[in-house]
Amino acid sequence: VAPVEYKGYRITPAPYKAGAQFQTAGRIEKETPDGVKVHEFIRADTYSSFDDAVAFTTTKAKQIIDQQGDRMFS
Repeated sequence: VAPVEYKGYRITPAPYKAGAQFQTAGRIEKETPDGVKVHEFIRADTYSSFDDAVAFTTTKAKQIIDQQGDRMFS
């Protein structure tokens, strides 16, 4: 899945197969003067469609960025 740019962050959705469903998972990255900061996340939400899981993962990552900003890297 191609990364999505959002407010200076790069979101890479990475849902994975969990039984018959796809588990919500992804990665948020930000370029900083000290190098690339990375936050990986997995959520309990599952979807029967890979595309639905990708869409929700992107939405969830944007929510994390809006709520936590750079604090997610602490």
